[in-house]
Amino acid sequence: MSEIDWGKGWAAALDYWELFVAGWRKLRDERRMNVIILAHETIKTFRDPMGASYDRYRPRLREDAAAMVVDHCDEVFFATYDVRTKTEDAGFRRDVAKAIGGDRVILAQEQPAALAKNRLGLSSKLPLSMEWYREHLCAS
Repeated sequence: MSEIDWGKGWAAALDYWELFVAGWRKLRDERRMNVIILAHETIKTFRDPMGASYDRYRPRLREDAAAMVVDHCDEVFFATYDVRTKTEDAGFRRDVAKAIGGDRVILAQEQPAALAKNRLGLSSKLPLSMEWYREHLCAS
């Protein structure tokens, strides 16, 4: 690869993302393989043109690479906790909510707080457990 001009590295990296996407699509289409891609998340402000802006989780990738990967995925899931809270008296006529735990879940449909999608018609929230997976997705 020749020297990359200042500020042009991200555009050059996008070429490699295209090769990556083409490779796993070929595995999926020609070899009928399921390809799972894992990513960390980041919180970005979503500027809603029809309402107020808000924060949401999305893959921790550069915007153009994230858009390319998400566009070509059949399912994009977001693993999180179904958080339960308890309100406690903080004094001075003030209450605070404290997280007290929650079950692991998968968000399978887009929500204001998280980017997600699925083309399988799955429910918006699924339990994140091997028992559920074996019972519902591995049944013959």
